[in-house]
Amino acid sequence: LLIAITILAIIVVPLLHTFVSSARSNLKARKLLRITTAAQDIVEGIKANTIEEIAYQFNYPDVTNAADPNIKKKNEFQVIKRSLIAGDVKEIRVDTAIGASNRTYADVVKGEVAGSKASTTASMYSDNNGVDYEFLGQTDGKYYFAMADVTMQHANFDALIEIDANPYRAGGTVSPATALHNANEVVAINRMNIATDAFYVEDENAMNEALTNINTSYSPTYTVKAEDLHRKIIIDVEQAVISGTTTTTVKVTYQYTAKHAGETDIVCAPEENIVFNNSSSKKDLKEIYLFYFPYYNGTTDEIEYHNDDLLPVNLNIVKQVRSTAGTSLQSDENSYKCKLDIYEPGITNPADSMTKLKTNIDTNLYAINTSVILPKLVNVRLYYNSIGITPGGLFDVKDLASSEVKDRIFDIYVHVYNQGAMAASFPEDQRLTTVSGSKDN
Repeated sequence: LLIAITILAIIVVPLLHTFVSSARSNLKARKLLRITTAAQDIVEGIKANTIEEIAYQFNYPDVTNAADPNIKKKNEFQVIKRSLIAGDVKEIRVDTAIGASNRTYADVVKGEVAGSKASTTASMYSDNNGVDYEFLGQTDGKYYFAMADVTMQHANFDALIEIDANPYRAGGTVSPATALHNANEVVAINRMNIATDAFYVEDENAMNEALTNINTSYSPTYTVKAEDLHRKIIIDVEQAVISGTTTTTVKVTYQYTAKHAGETDIVCAPEENIVFNNSSSKKDLKEIYLFYFPYYNGTTDEIEYHNDDLLPVNLNIVKQVRSTAGTSLQSDENSYKCKLDIYEPGITNPADSMTKLKTNIDTNLYAINTSVILPKLVNVRLYYNSIGITPGGLFDVKDLASSEVKDRIFDIYVHVYNQGAMAASFPEDQRLTTVSGSKDN
């Protein structure tokens, strides 16, 4: 009997050990599958946002439009459901040298604590908890974000998110510089904030509608044609005290005049549009954007900016390509004439101007989508209080085409760690898996 029991033990014990080991392996496999699926969901959530939106959401994860109407709904945390994260959500930075075996992480310094952009290490600057903000980015193209105590796919874990835009910048290793899209300079339009910025977008058919209006409403003695039409665009910034409150308004006016040899000029009623009024928001005006289509058929395009109250404002004049532009675009641009005049009474030296101008009016639009390198347009003139000036010298003029380099394309790495790893600065021995992806547009 003793011999039989001994033989049975020799057979059964290894089998039991095998069953236990198999059960443990299956449990680990199921856990790995769950956290891998969760990490993939996070990658997809990251890909659905721009780097600016990601930075905002991780720096201000708990702001909501419901709690504060000044918060845009698109800025609410949406990488994953906020309710799935019981712990901290934040941006962090590497605290030791890149590549160090004992890499640790530290919280970024946000604007509310830093007190200035220069002292802020976060990718997003705000001094009022995200109501007003500016994306600062990271000079090395690397961004780090963290989430603690995440529950997804029946698994609990901490996550470290690494975003790397550097390979797609000039000098990166992914592809030749000509394909490094993060080196392409673009207009920083995505920063427009309706609370602080005024913008007007011209209707592409505005000139045709103006022609029709003149010929049908003003009873001209001749048929007004495109070459008879003259246009002036006027931007007025006005400040007034109403009921003890200082209110700033921005008005954009289009004036059309028909000029024909031997005929009396026909002056049309101006088309006025109020594009900014801060009587409710009380927010200071920061930016003005005018998106317009050049008028090639008429005489010189005129654009006037009147800043009678000398408000410090960034003025962005954006010349656009029409959807119907054809093979004549190059010659149209070469012959395009435009006069831009900035009026600020009492200032005699343009270097003291309160206006910072960004514009592409002297850029040949034909060259933008071609490999052709063309010089600046020679028939575009800039004036300050009606005195002609040269851009780039006394007056701060920047080309919109070179206003900003953006990290639009980047690699994504979602590192999943044991729950509690964030508090220990994500030690490598607690990392469970890594899932990667890329945002390519």
